[in-house]
Amino acid sequence: MKFRGRVIEGQKLARTLGVPTANLFLKQKPNIKDGVWVARVSFEGEQYGAVVHAGVRQTDKQWALEVHILEFDGDLLGKILEVETVKFLRETMKFEALSSLKAQIYSDVGEARKFFLRETIRNRWENTSDEERRIMAERAFAEVSRLPQFQSTQVVYAFAPDSLEINYVQKLCSKFPEKQFAFPFVRGWDMKFYLSQYEDLVPGNLNILEPVPEVLAPKPDLILVPAQAASLTGERLGRGGGYYDEFLSKINIPTVCVLPEWAVLKNIPVDGHDQRVGKVIGV
Repeated sequence: MKFRGRVIEGQKLARTLGVPTANLFLKQKPNIKDGVWVARVSFEGEQYGAVVHAGVRQTDKQWALEVHILEFDGDLLGKILEVETVKFLRETMKFEALSSLKAQIYSDVGEARKFFLRETIRNRWENTSDEERRIMAERAFAEVSRLPQFQSTQVVYAFAPDSLEINYVQKLCSKFPEKQFAFPFVRGWDMKFYLSQYEDLVPGNLNILEPVPEVLAPKPDLILVPAQAASLTGERLGRGGGYYDEFLSKINIPTVCVLPEWAVLKNIPVDGHDQRVGKVIGV
């Protein structure tokens, strides 16, 4: 949904929490669902990512539309903002403590940053040639093959890469037939790994290749973890489902992510439930 409004003076509560917002004056209330949204905001020829809250404020019980623009710290008072909502994050909530409100706001901002980072990574992959993909796959195969953890392991938890990941796993399976490879099978919030040949994987949820759930895999010695972006210190941006974060929180096994060099970043937005990986390799 798109709408526009002028920034007016607000109560400045969000600013005291470290997340300043622009309060929009609208000629008429837009037909927007109350809650928190990821949005794009445009003004003066520039476009930014943003978080939008639409609903009744706890402080004065008035309906308001408040916009926090990511990576922007200038003065917006009096400016006309063009707002386009792109993803609904959550319903409005009542907070008993200011600390709880602050924690939720920071979580909302983190989710918005992840959304736009995934969009940037997706656009980069769409402009990556087949030859560039082939070279990255060869480098990824070589890097993983020479890892001491891989060379010594007998059981590897792997995954079937999608179009936004380096396609090196199939070759790894074929070149090391003496090892056992297992792949994730997800139903609901439950993710389990089953032994499988790569060629026997079948399309599953979201058309991602998965194993036929017949032979539950033994405990692994190494886990190859998918990621769209990561930092060298191990923060990881996954596919968005949270399944690996939940799974990795319960085990203590060496983990590796292999990514394009341009997807290894200085900072990755993370939440309290996000799990780091032990090693990040850029190729």
